[in-house]
Amino acid sequence: MPRPDWRLEVMKAYGPPIPETGREANQPASSEGDRVRVNTAAAVLAAVEDQVNAVCRDPDISPLARAQVVGRLAHVALQAIATRDLADRVEALEAALASRSEA
Repeated sequence: MPRPDWRLEVMKAYGPPIPETGREANQPASSEGDRVRVNTAAAVLAAVEDQVNAVCRDPDISPLARAQVVGRLAHVALQAIATRDLADRVEALEAALASRSEA
């Protein structure tokens, strides 16, 4: 049976959840007050990687809470990868169209 307090456990260690519309992510509690800009897909992936590593290293978080946090972060990472891939495709299409209009 899942523990109902796993969210509190994670919030104590890592701060409140990342805002849905914000462009900043929280660092682990050890660097409280520092913020990281995540305004590109690459920055999101780097922030997610840091947070996954921090959660996995933290011995105070239960295995269930760790699995839930890592699962949510993996979902965010997959969305960032998809966004990056789409941006790359749009950029390639724009370059192809620009070269056609020059010819």
